Order: sequence, then C-alpha cells, then structure tokens
Amino acid sequence: MLIKLKEHDLDADQLGWLCIAPIIDAIRGKNMKIKLDQYSRLNQGQKALLMFYVFHNRTNSIAEFYWFASYFICEMKVWNEMKSGMGFFGDIEMLHIYEELENLIVFKNKLPNGHWLAASPADVATDQSLMNCMNTYKRRAPFTIEQINRFIQNNQDMFFKIE
Repeated sequence: MLIKLKEHDLDADQLGWLCIAPIIDAIRGKNMKIKLDQYSRLNQGQKALLMFYVFHNRTNSIAEFYWFASYFICEMKVWNEMKSGMGFFGDIEMLHIYEELENLIVFKNKLPNGHWLAASPADVATDQSLMNCMNTYKRRAPFTIEQINRFIQNNQDMFFKIE
C-alpha cells in the first residue's frame, strides 16, 4: 500500500509522517484483528515507520512516554518491532534509547513470576531515570526523523508514488 505524494512533498520536514499518516488514519479506532491485517500488508519500511510514529506521537509528557512504552512492552508485545524498526532505519542511537527504556520498565514493572505490574502515571512522579531517558529521547527524536526522511528519499519506491 503505497501513499500518493506530490513532488514538493519530497523535501518536507515531515516526509515520514506524510508517508504513514494515511495508514494510521485508516486503522485508528479499529479492532486489533483489522489492525493486524493491515499491518501484515505493509512492507518492512512501512512497518518500521508505523512503529516509530505510533510511539513518537504519544511522547508529549513523561506520563505518556512511560505509559505507552509500558503498554507496548508488557501488553501489546510490539517493542521488539519498534527496535527492529530503528535497526531498519540504521538509527543505533535511538535503538539504544529504546533498549534503555525497556530495561527501566522491566526493572520497575516485571515481577519475578513473569507477570507485570500495571503502569500508572504516578509511577513517574519522582523517577529521575525515566525522566532522563525521556529527555534523551526528546533530544534524539528530531535527528531520528531527519534520518528516516533521508532513508525515505533514497528508497521512495518502498513508501510512496508521485502523483
């Protein structure tokens, strides 16, 4: 499923977002079966892009950052897909941030019996490690987006067609 873009979109600062927003809009509010079906139809680059933006767009506060990371790790079990996406785009620095965040969440919420504690916004009120991780993420994210955009510009046939 390739997105249709205009020639002038190629230089957009949000090229990656332009390539994935229609797909996100198509699955927003749908049940998990429909989401998984649509996901399975994406190519590797689109999957990596989807995973980045589904998380990135939910990192406006420390509570969101923590809750969604916990949700993706503990309940959705898609964190490995997110890490694979960063590997696909060659962003080793962001991959390390994802791994650090995963380690923090596992340490904080995984019980010895393998069960998970529920994440709560109150968990982050005084957690300096999580705050540091989020700040590192926020500093890195613009560079990640630039790197993703360059990748898309160099691999257009994987993401879009020009109208």
